[in-house]
Amino acid sequence: MINQTRNISNLCEQIDRLIIACEQIDRLIIAIESLHADLRPEIKKTNTLERKKREKEEIETAAAQAVRNRKRTQKSSA
Repeated sequence: MINQTRNISNLCEQIDRLIIACEQIDRLIIAIESLHADLRPEIKKTNTLERKKREKEEIETAAAQAVRNRKRTQKSSA
């Protein structure tokens, strides 16, 4: 009977620890969601700046290629 009481007591302690762990996990999830919401505008801004930079580089590369092609065309027709 004493062993059963100890086993039940141990199970109750384990359940209490699990409940505390679950509550902490819930608080952590809420904190992460809040952080993500706070960072979302900055992430969008960063993505937009990266896209604009990439587009600018693509335009500059295309323009340089067009100039090179034009110079070749002018040399071959001269």
